[in-house]
Amino acid sequence: MAFNRLNVCALPLLLAGIATVAMAAPPAPGTVLNGMLAKSVSTKTAYVGQAIELVNVSSTDNSVHSAKLYGHVSVAVKAGQGRNAELNFAFTKLILANGTSYSIAGTTTGGQVQSQSQTGKRIVGAAGGMLIGNAVGKTVFKGNNGGSTGAVAGYMLAHNNRADFSMPQGAAVAVQISHTR
Repeated sequence: MAFNRLNVCALPLLLAGIATVAMAAPPAPGTVLNGMLAKSVSTKTAYVGQAIELVNVSSTDNSVHSAKLYGHVSVAVKAGQGRNAELNFAFTKLILANGTSYSIAGTTTGGQVQSQSQTGKRIVGAAGGMLIGNAVGKTVFKGNNGGSTGAVAGYMLAHNNRADFSMPQGAAVAVQISHTR
């Protein structure tokens, strides 16, 4: 059987089309995608609904690569007295490198964070507590133990004040897809 020139030229185009279609299939539920934050996010300033973008998104099996994920902050809790900071994202759109777009539901399963040091707060808390405890101890109780008691109380109060954290631009974020639409 002889191939004519048209068939030989069309075969690579047909095979390329099949490969493109195969790569454009949506990722299956349970797929974990890894990407990098396009902009930094901090628990100090984040709010529910804030837009989030991940770039250089790829899957562990490399069926998805050089993609983008779009979503929003779904949980934002600023740290406070006895309250830990929290930050979570929900993703709703995946755009593959070839431009194919999918509506998805995906949630953050991990990420690279930078915590703030609490040492300075604890030292200032202890010093402030010592000064207040010393003043109260001498004026109210007419004793000398107020400073040490106040220092311990100030340190404990500062120790219970939780730290905010941030995720810098380029921080790694892992997302698990629960379903695609």
